[in-house]
Formats: sequence, structure tokens, C-alpha cells
Amino acid sequence: MTDHEKGNLAQGLTIVDVISIGVGSAIGVSIFSIMAPAAKVAGAGMLPALALAAIPMVVFAVVYAFMGSTVPRSGASFEWPARFIHPFVGFMVAWLRVVGNTGALILLTQVLVSYVSRAIPITSGRIAPGLRAQALRAAHRIADAIAEGCGKNSDFELARFAEIAAGSVSELSSQLVSARVHRILSQEAFKRLWDAARLLRRRINAFHRVVRRRAEVNDASSKRRKRTTRRSTSGSPRLAMPPSSWT
Repeated sequence: MTDHEKGNLAQGLTIVDVISIGVGSAIGVSIFSIMAPAAKVAGAGMLPALALAAIPMVVFAVVYAFMGSTVPRSGASFEWPARFIHPFVGFMVAWLRVVGNTGALILLTQVLVSYVSRAIPITSGRIAPGLRAQALRAAHRIADAIAEGCGKNSDFELARFAEIAAGSVSELSSQLVSARVHRILSQEAFKRLWDAARLLRRRINAFHRVVRRRAEVNDASSKRRKRTTRRSTSGSPRLAMPPSSWT
């Protein structure tokens, strides 16, 4: 019997895969958006500050490694707090991760907008009229769609706007190709922006899958509760009218 049939998690990731996932989560948000302002403020103290910031990260890594080996469960961000503290704490942690990912997507979009505005000069209008404005509008619509989706009342709406944001990333990628074809972007600048757009698209797709799956689970639970309520109501005995009330 395999580990999956026993209900245990099968080891499918190597140490290189785990490190790659961690690096991929950091690159594109933390490095590209925070390092420059932090270096401007810290100056010569940047390297000692990074060394100090690495200490709690090492502690978190050790705790995660210990918990992962002790309680190997999928969805650890919810499972561990819900099991060892309280289910409501696990619920809040899971929601905070969704909110954090939403903020990271918006921040990454703003970084991409800044890159596009610098890479495509204003003078590009002479070669390809409207290209710069279209690219910037597409980049801005990514963050706008995610922010608008967060203001909706259902996860289905949030998932729909995340899908719209992913479409805006595809539109931006098309504008980047046009800029490269017209030689407005160099090969190096095009590759850097293309990789950033591809990374953003992957993260938006993952965010969309999580929100969509959660919406489907909540919708199925709501339907089950409604069916249970209808069955219990229809199965209750009805009181017959007494003969005295017939007249």
C-alpha cells in the first residue's frame, strides 16, 4: 500500500524544489520593490540589517521544518493552528494568507508598471503611436481588477476579477512583444519584463485557483445545509385541523 493510499503525504519535493519555491516567492516582490528604498534609507547599514533580518527567518525555517516532519499535513497554515490552538485561529491565518497574497499581487503589479513606464520611453509614440499608453493601461488594470474583486461580496466574484487580471497580463505581454518588434525594447529589457509578466501571471493563476476552489467548497456546503433544512422541514408531522374548526 502506498503512502497516498494510507492517507499520508508522499514526498515529491526535493530540497532544491523547496528552496526554489521559497526563492520564487521572494523574487519579484521583496527584492524588486523593497531593496532599492531600503538601501536608500539604510545606506552603509544595509548589509548588517539584512543579517539581522535573516535571524527570525532562520527561526521560522526551523519551526516549519520541525512541524512539517512531526505533523505532515497538507494546508499547514490552517491545519497547525486549528489543531494546536483553535479552529478559528486556523481560519484567520488562512484568510490572512489570502489577504497577504492579494497585497503581494498588487505590489508586484505596481513594480511591473514602474518597469514598463521606464522601459518604454515617451518618444516611442513616433514609432508605434499609443503603444506606451496601452501597455501602461493594461498594467494598471491588473491591480485595479484585483482590488475591485476584493471589494465584492463573494469568492466567485473575486475569482472572476482575478481571471480578468490574468487577461490583462496577457494583454500587457502582447504589448511587450509589439515593443520588441518595433525595436523600442532591447532584448535584455524585453526578457526582464517578459519574465516579470510571466511570474505575475503564474501567481494570479494560483490565486484564482485557490479562491475558486474555496468558493466551490463553500457553495457546496451551503447547498448541503439547505437540503438538510428542507428535508427536516418537510419530514416534520403536520397537525390536522380539529373537527370543531370545520364549520
